[in-house]
Amino acid sequence: MSSYHEYLPKTWAEVIDKNDILKETFSKYTINKYCPVPDWLFQDLRGGNLKYLKPLFELYGTLGLGLLERLEEIDNLTADNYKREIDGQICEAGYFNNKRSTNENLIKTVITEYLEALTQFYKVVCECDQPFNKEIKIEFINEQEYDLLNETLRSEEDINYDIYTDISDWFREQVEYQDNCKELITLLSESMYHINNDYFLSFYLSWELLKDTKIENPLLPYYKLWTLGVTITFKDKDTVVVSK
Repeated sequence: MSSYHEYLPKTWAEVIDKNDILKETFSKYTINKYCPVPDWLFQDLRGGNLKYLKPLFELYGTLGLGLLERLEEIDNLTADNYKREIDGQICEAGYFNNKRSTNENLIKTVITEYLEALTQFYKVVCECDQPFNKEIKIEFINEQEYDLLNETLRSEEDINYDIYTDISDWFREQVEYQDNCKELITLLSESMYHINNDYFLSFYLSWELLKDTKIENPLLPYYKLWTLGVTITFKDKDTVVVSK
């Protein structure tokens, strides 16, 4: 008997047993009760094969199928970056990544949307002011400067750390899920994180499964930035920076 029978719900094991592709994917990894679904589940099925997960997501109704649609959208958006030629060999990317947009006006527009969404999150959910000034400026800097800034900021608790902690703590400790969707998100938590080593991307994907949210998905603009191949860093309360 494969280990997934031991650690996954019976309904999942029954679906997997009927599908050779799923059976192979779930059987080749060492899994345990803490991580019952392979970290690299979506990578193994990228390139149009996420459709084989549909019977599993159907167990959670339209909400589950909606999550699968968002995952398939990510697969489609990153298809051009899936395989690359390096030193004459075709290599597969470990994570899902998008090509960097060069449209600075579009990037600024989406960053502004993200700042507005964060402001709403702090006002409604945290009942406090956002940790950055309303008149914050957006600055484009070269890649070397951007990397150096992030290295410097990693050594201290800053605005980026505060925002990450506030949103992460809320998701992990306070949210409730509709119907039986908590089971689905719990099972897929590591797989969704490993899409791009990004909890915010995972939280974006999970949002539609939440119960009684007071605001619109604050991470939708974050996801839009990700589709543009863009990450941002708060330099301080007055400046958010983007790598050129």
